[in-house]
Amino acid sequence: MRNLIRGALLGALAFAMAATPSSAQESLRDIMGSTYREKTVFAVYDFHSPDIQPSEIERIALNAIRLYARDAQVRHGIPPAQPYPATPGRMQIQELGGGRQKTVCSGELFSISGLDATQARAGEITGHRACLFPYARGYRLNYIALYGQQSGIGNSNPNVAAAMAGRALANLFGIGDASKFIEKVIDRMETGFRDSGIPFKLVQLHPANMPGRTVMADDLLPAQPAASAQAASGPAPMAQQSSQPESNQEQQARLSARKELHAMGFQYFNRDHFFDAIRRGDRLVVELFVAAGGVSLDDADSNQQTPLGVAKAAGRSDLVSYLKGKGAR
Repeated sequence: MRNLIRGALLGALAFAMAATPSSAQESLRDIMGSTYREKTVFAVYDFHSPDIQPSEIERIALNAIRLYARDAQVRHGIPPAQPYPATPGRMQIQELGGGRQKTVCSGELFSISGLDATQARAGEITGHRACLFPYARGYRLNYIALYGQQSGIGNSNPNVAAAMAGRALANLFGIGDASKFIEKVIDRMETGFRDSGIPFKLVQLHPANMPGRTVMADDLLPAQPAASAQAASGPAPMAQQSSQPESNQEQQARLSARKELHAMGFQYFNRDHFFDAIRRGDRLVVELFVAAGGVSLDDADSNQQTPLGVAKAAGRSDLVSYLKGKGAR
């Protein structure tokens, strides 16, 4: 039976690979071996009014997450003392070792966690987390979704091979995999806010090119003069310096990336943090490190591998393409 599934899978993949661009094709090594990939979606919503009821935001976020993650959990945290601070708290990522990590919220009004394991037999699983942080002028909702996918005929899960064949055909017809449900959760949240008359603003989004989303300017990141922004962000590393001076917009992007990494518990100049993010396929953190400019794409780890080499060795094909696009060798 397994050989039959293997043959059907290879046939379906061959048909799909012949009809799709090379950038979307899985390598033969991926097919015959065993690969685990992760996709991270992160969004920050700002509610610019202290008169909004946090319980209503909680209700809407819970309903959205329970759309697929039916066994959701709600926890109420210990918020900061009033009057609330000028800037809100932020969800952080804590490393647990062995490539494992968890999201941590501190000073939140509530946190909601949910796991969609309906496709676990097929090697797909999605985790959701939302945390609401209060601040002087309103509230901020941080939402993260982590989608994991197993692939490869060599995988120990006997259902993965059949699932790969199904995903190959689904991608051929533009259906996609279970990660598409993350966007449906976001749609449901935004629709709930609108239907309840709650004004909101999407101030951060990853991936930034998600269709139908408009990221608005963040009022909590005030514009700085070019000189002060350069002083705050520090000099760019030698490998990334250019004869052309940075524009104010580029300096702001660099400074913003450093702030985000700091809020997540990372040092923007720490090469080990950068290489670890590449190995676990955390594209959000990798992109922030590159944007922050504190590490060089020519640096090598303890095994004398460059970031591009580490991405190749870890089987992170999406990061290989991304790093090449940034000039990595």
